[in-house]
Amino acid sequence: MKLTVLAGQNTFSAELPEPECTIQFRMIVQDLIKAEINQKNNVTHEPVEVPTPSVKEETATFIQGHEQTSHKGFMHIQCPNCGDIRSFNARTNISSYFCTSCRKTSDLPSALIPLFVACECGRRFRYGTNISDSMFDIPCLDCGSPVAVQLNNKTGCYETIRRYAKGAKKG
Repeated sequence: MKLTVLAGQNTFSAELPEPECTIQFRMIVQDLIKAEINQKNNVTHEPVEVPTPSVKEETATFIQGHEQTSHKGFMHIQCPNCGDIRSFNARTNISSYFCTSCRKTSDLPSALIPLFVACECGRRFRYGTNISDSMFDIPCLDCGSPVAVQLNNKTGCYETIRRYAKGAKKG
């Protein structure tokens, strides 16, 4: 469930599970009602200067504080029971995966590794994966040809292995 807060030109959105979203919504409404009552009763507070964290710190704090337990979008998942690999698009948030080969359900990890695929046919795709190999092939969604991807240790993402290095002559 999506919770969105709008204040002038500021916007904040969070994708939360149903019960957590309801709790957060009620807390925000209670705080707003208290602020409105204090304003009507002319209650003033001393201004407090709050340091503004950088976007990187804010994101890291959010990720540490709220562990993602469900995922949606394109996924390339390897079954932990039988090792079968399947790609699919989850249109709603899911927290577990049903393997059609071994007929078992497994929980997805709290964080999937980003996987960027750039096929020679020109199409580009983004997936999340639980595969921990240093490199593997993934079929292109459009043309079906295999695309080799490799883990970039600097970014922590899987990226397409380029045919030619920068500056190298083709042919």
